[in-house]
Amino acid sequence: MKRILTLCALLGLAGGALAAKGGDAAFRAALAHELDNRALAGQVVGALAEHHRGTPQGRFWAAYVALERYNAPRYAPVAARHGLAGGGLLVDLKAWGSILFARLFPERFLAMLAGATGKYLADMRAVAAPADGGDAAFLAYMIEQESVQASALAQAAAQRYEAAAGELEDFVRRGRQ
Repeated sequence: MKRILTLCALLGLAGGALAAKGGDAAFRAALAHELDNRALAGQVVGALAEHHRGTPQGRFWAAYVALERYNAPRYAPVAARHGLAGGGLLVDLKAWGSILFARLFPERFLAMLAGATGKYLADMRAVAAPADGGDAAFLAYMIEQESVQASALAQAAAQRYEAAAGELEDFVRRGRQ
């Protein structure tokens, strides 16, 4: 059980090291963490959307799936430009542990994930803007979408699934306009 809790705590891939480097190196480290985070979320939220289908929590997870699909084409060119890709065996193992824990303890999982995401957002906000204007703009986008996730997860942890889903859906809708 303790190992599953540890895996779930790592779900946010909280990047205390994100702010430890300056400028471009900090951005690259933040992007690498974020790509792993997006790969992890892509596995977890899809499984949870399916597991909770037809429930208010299911709508929240489905909205999260839509956010991840919306984000994917935005992250891909930046990742490619930096020669980075998210995922791998460690991310797969974290996803497996997170899905199992979330199915067994959904409320606790949401509370832990909301807390980890809030910390991760604070770490991301501490990253120095890179010199490249495109990278600086993308860092701002990473922070913006992570902020929406943090807020939605806080809503979901309080069992306000409809409000949580609405926040994610609104972000995607605004981005498509």
